[in-house]
Amino acid sequence: MYPKAINDVQVGRIYEIAEGTFVPSVTTVIQWGCPMPIHLLNWIIKTSQGDPDKYWNVNNRDAQIGIDAHNLVELFAKRQMGILTRGEYAEFQTISIQDEPLQKALICFMDFYVKHKPKFLEVETPLFHKSIPYAGRIDAVAEIDGEVWLLDYKTSRSVDKDKKIQMQLSAYARLYEKIGDHKIDRMGVVHLKKNFVPGKDGFPSKRSKYLYEYERDDSLMDKALDMFNMFYDQLDSSGKPKIKPQLISDFGNFFDALIGSENV
Repeated sequence: MYPKAINDVQVGRIYEIAEGTFVPSVTTVIQWGCPMPIHLLNWIIKTSQGDPDKYWNVNNRDAQIGIDAHNLVELFAKRQMGILTRGEYAEFQTISIQDEPLQKALICFMDFYVKHKPKFLEVETPLFHKSIPYAGRIDAVAEIDGEVWLLDYKTSRSVDKDKKIQMQLSAYARLYEKIGDHKIDRMGVVHLKKNFVPGKDGFPSKRSKYLYEYERDDSLMDKALDMFNMFYDQLDSSGKPKIKPQLISDFGNFFDALIGSENV
């Protein structure tokens, strides 16, 4: 069943969207086809303090918070839609919510839900089409105040006026337009602020904004895809994804193969 994620590719993530047809994910194109913002580079330098392990530890912890927040919000949305299975519910129960940043992210989602009252129509919809050279997965499609929104959840520090976010949402809207069941009126990010400063009541300010709208611009993704393809050749001569080389771990066998075990 398509799309199929191809593991251990050289760069990012590749999907097989039909037999023998491979395309990069939207986030792979954006990550590898766009320059790194200077504020992010400065954050990496400050966080790592010259030690790559420190950076990866922080990065992996932040990524896990984002994954857990997405999964728990998905649970909520599926329950509202009446499509949550017992197996999914049991799986989500294994997620610990003792981490304060995750608690803050979930508080922001509930605040967003109370303020905007979204009616969820779809969650985690895979997006791919034979005529579009990338694929992805949208977090949610929801009706808000009579209009259909294409939504993505972000736990990053800032989500306003971000070209990469605009690029990502535009790519999803372009894909959804080909295969979706609803006409998208607007698109935006729901900001799950895992680092907000709480008031005396422990909650975000009542002036907090959670829904950030973006205008669609398909040309942004086209430019990033051109840059991505210029620097990264993901397919081999047969048209299949290039796989990361497997490093040798058993040097005993390696040397035996080189010089012959009978000579040892």
